Amino acid sequence: MTDKTENTRRLAKNTILLYLRSLFSLFVSLYSSRLILDALGFDDAGIYNVVGSFASMFWLASGSMSAAISRFITVEQGLGDRERINRMFSMSLNIMASLTLVVVIASLLIGPWYIQGKTTIPPERMDAAMVVFYLSIVSVISGFLIVPFNSTIIAHERMGVFAFIGVAEAIIRLLLALFLSFGTYSMDRLILYAALTLAGTLSIQLFCIIYCIKSFPECRFRPVFDKAVFKDMFSYTGWTFMGTVATSFSGQGVNLVVNRFFTVAMNTARGQAATVENVVAILVKNFTTALSPQITKAYARGETEYFKSLVFMGTKFCFFIMLFFALPIILETDFLLNLWLVEVPPYTSSFVKLTMVICLLGMLDGIFGKAQEATGKIRNLQIAWSIILFLNFPISYLLLKSGAPPEITYVIAILLVVPRIISILVITHHSVGFSFREVMTRVYGVIFLATAVAAALPVAICFMMPDGWSRFLIVGTCCVLCTALSAYYIGCTKTEQDRIKGFARDYFRRHFASRQSKSQE
Repeated sequence: MTDKTENTRRLAKNTILLYLRSLFSLFVSLYSSRLILDALGFDDAGIYNVVGSFASMFWLASGSMSAAISRFITVEQGLGDRERINRMFSMSLNIMASLTLVVVIASLLIGPWYIQGKTTIPPERMDAAMVVFYLSIVSVISGFLIVPFNSTIIAHERMGVFAFIGVAEAIIRLLLALFLSFGTYSMDRLILYAALTLAGTLSIQLFCIIYCIKSFPECRFRPVFDKAVFKDMFSYTGWTFMGTVATSFSGQGVNLVVNRFFTVAMNTARGQAATVENVVAILVKNFTTALSPQITKAYARGETEYFKSLVFMGTKFCFFIMLFFALPIILETDFLLNLWLVEVPPYTSSFVKLTMVICLLGMLDGIFGKAQEATGKIRNLQIAWSIILFLNFPISYLLLKSGAPPEITYVIAILLVVPRIISILVITHHSVGFSFREVMTRVYGVIFLATAVAAALPVAICFMMPDGWSRFLIVGTCCVLCTALSAYYIGCTKTEQDRIKGFARDYFRRHFASRQSKSQE
């Protein structure tokens, strides 16, 4: 068996493990969100979204830092130098501790000033909002310090662990929602929800730390300082951090802007749209999490053609996976919201539809970004993306101030996708030699054609049938079948089709042989 075949099988296995996790988490998270919204009410849910948005502007950096540090550890994994891996791990802890100190000081200086003086939180709920804010800061600290451990798990491609963690998180969230809805207590519900959420997060992170220490010898902190390594890692993570800050302003910062001009109920609607986005986006993130180490290792080993095929295939698969879920959600938003929530906040329907469009367009450049990260040359990419993403914040503020409707914030995000895609294509063309014509014909061209074919029949059915269970079931079935067939026959090359068939054939052969051997026993 060749290394590439084994890598393909490992990628498929890891993706399946993560998808099983996500399908379980999807239904549990949606039901939990319904219970939590009903228990907290529109106002407290909106307050949690506003305060959480401010803290999340810093917390989101941990995800980006994880990808950056994972890149360094993965490269060393590919080269097989265990001493260097341990040095990278120890240095990454030093860097994250430094960034944590900066973030905590900044948040404590800015947070109370903004929340108490610039938001529309009712005065009688301000004390509870501040307690939630300080609990969120603790979550930020833990989120930063856990990054090197998560990065190590990703570098070792232990996706079964992530699958377990995801299921555990979903179960904890469900138990929290059930307790909040049906439990008896005298404590403020908003504060109780924030405290229990933090406790659940800390317990999961403690498990990750213990698992890494027991499973990976390199996860032993040593008080070492390598100036060359520190310079490389801090430079890389520093540029990544800048991009994350811009992303935070584009997402969480806009939440604060919306609260500036509307009530907290509007933030509740944005929060529900974000819940749908997170549930769907994690399905794609599973694939990128499994794919990223292979892209990095292929580049580190100089396997140019394999590296290119992974990037092109990954971009198409990410888009089609997102389309698989986004298309029925866009077409049946109102029906799904009424099925999901006890009471649907105003504007939620339009917010969800626009969010799904943003998610789809975001798939067009994500894997190309991973390819650029594999090279280690991310300065130009982060500068370009940071400027483009940050523009959403001031433009949204100016337009909302002039009286524009709240949907305009999503429209701006959609329009900014075009320059973002152009920038990554230009940068990867110069850094790794991706041809514009090849990308347009082998990736984007087939994506647009496959999408048009997949959407034609479901859209036609929506125009011909009235709302209801019958249309929902027919449209949902058509979306699944049309997307799957279109992605396979139009979106995949002959080689990719053969890989899919080969994996399916091997999987069923092994599965059948396993069942047959058990029956003989």
